[in-house]
Amino acid sequence: MSCTSHEPSTVISVIMPCYNAGQTVADSVKSALQQTHQAIKLILVDDGSRGDSLAVLGQFDDLRLKIIVQTNQGVCAARNRGLALASAEEH
Repeated sequence: MSCTSHEPSTVISVIMPCYNAGQTVADSVKSALQQTHQAIKLILVDDGSRGDSLAVLGQFDDLRLKIIVQTNQGVCAARNRGLALASAEEH
């Protein structure tokens, strides 16, 4: 079934932990934002990166992308932080 303008679509939260991923994070974000299902909220949690990850992420101007920065606590903590901000909603 395809979505039409009068059908609701579900907003899906995508959680992406990031740590020192300056060389790969741009491709990952682009891939997530270019999916067929456009109703997404991409929650990227930078887990205390020391490299250029945040500078690379600064190139994106998309309201669907939310960047969270925390001190390094590990990938599980980064996922949990993203999960706390995640939601699935109809609009």
